[in-house]
Amino acid sequence: MENPVEDPTRGLAMKRLVTVKLATKKDAHFVHKLVGELAEYQRLASAFIATEKELEDTLFNFPPYQGPTTFILESTVPNPALDGSHATSGLPQQHLTADEGATMEQTRRSSAGGAEPSEVHAQEIILRHEITDMAMDAYKCQGRDPNRVVVGFVLFFPNFSTLVAKAGYYVEDLYIREPYRGHGFGTVLLKTVAQQALQRGAERLEWCVLDWDENALNFYKSLGAAVLPEWRICRLSGDALKQCEAQLLHFTLQSPHHTTK
Repeated sequence: MENPVEDPTRGLAMKRLVTVKLATKKDAHFVHKLVGELAEYQRLASAFIATEKELEDTLFNFPPYQGPTTFILESTVPNPALDGSHATSGLPQQHLTADEGATMEQTRRSSAGGAEPSEVHAQEIILRHEITDMAMDAYKCQGRDPNRVVVGFVLFFPNFSTLVAKAGYYVEDLYIREPYRGHGFGTVLLKTVAQQALQRGAERLEWCVLDWDENALNFYKSLGAAVLPEWRICRLSGDALKQCEAQLLHFTLQSPHHTTK
């Protein structure tokens, strides 16, 4: 019996060049779609009321890293017509296996080498298995590079700790689309945030995770994150927030030290 002919493009199809880029207003459509998917995954779809226009108008009003900052994660799409080649944009890369994870070694510090100014990091990932992305057309980066597809995003912003008298960053959202989970894409995204935070003197990264999401908990623990079960989230919103403000106004008017002129 003859040995089956090995597909020469299979090995190339198992490699993907992934790029982390700063999102701009042009990416608001993708960000809105990804936030919607994240809300669905977190069983919070009914709470997702932000429109694409609202996100576009509010997310991009600050310089990167000084306010809400969004990274988009893109992956190349295998193209046999190009003999499996991937454009690298001149960014630093790292070749790794899935078992080794997506360890960061170097982040782009300038837009030299033909890289887009918004690109932060690029590296090659070897997939654990082939990916079937039924929604690929909806996430292709049309115009700029149709051979890339958006696979996830992270949104973070600066905070501050008085205990250590240093700034840090809070990760509000981290999401990888379902077909791309388990290959190291999320590791690339979060470690890029960590590296950018360290370069800016941040002391730590913090975020929340749902207590039922064991996959996320195990993922974060594998990166060395400490889970702090003694802390709880407290939130004032909607009518409760307005009532709190009204009570303060009432208290001020009733105070014996309050005077009007």
